[in-house]
Amino acid sequence: DNVIYSDATATQANAARSDLLAADILEARDVEQAVARLKNANAPPMDGTHYVGLIHPFVAKDFKGATGSGTWRAPKEYVDTANLYSGEMGMWAGVRWVETSNAPKWTDGGSGGIDAYGTIIIGKQAWAKAIGVPYEIRIGEVTDVLRRFRPIAWYGLIGYGFLRQNSAWRIESASSMGLNL
Repeated sequence: DNVIYSDATATQANAARSDLLAADILEARDVEQAVARLKNANAPPMDGTHYVGLIHPFVAKDFKGATGSGTWRAPKEYVDTANLYSGEMGMWAGVRWVETSNAPKWTDGGSGGIDAYGTIIIGKQAWAKAIGVPYEIRIGEVTDVLRRFRPIAWYGLIGYGFLRQNSAWRIESASSMGLNL
C-alpha cells in the first residue's frame, strides 16, 4: 500500500493508522512527500502538469488553516480563479485539490478512538476504466392499454480499478474537526 501516516512530531514515528493521535493533522511535508514519491515513480500528472488530490472537508479546514512558510495560501492570492471547478479548493504543491465528503474516513480508526481520514493524491495512470457494453438508454414496450406507461432504463457494463499502484498515494491523518473521542 502506498500510504503516508501524518505525524505531528519531527521523527515521523507513525507506522499505522492506529498510531494516529488527535494532533496528527495533514501537514505540508506529508503532501510534499507524496508528490515526491509520485514523481520518483514517473507517475504522469493528470493534465500534464498537476496531480489531483481528494481531501475531506474536515482535513481541508486544518490544511488551509496552517500558518508559516510552505503552507496553504488562498488560490485567489496567487492564481487566476477563473478555472476553479465546482468543489475545487485550488492548487498547492503541484496538486489540484478537490474537497469531497466521500474521501475515506475511518471512525475510531486512530489511537484512543480518534477518527482517521484519507487524503488521496493521484496521477494520470492511477485508475483505469473498461467499457464492456457502452452506456445506453433502453425504452421498453407500452405496459398498459391506455398507452400511458413505458419503462425506461439506463444500461451499461463499465468497470473501474487500479491500473498503476505507484500513481496513487494516500495520506492518513486526524482532524481537529473530527469526532475525536
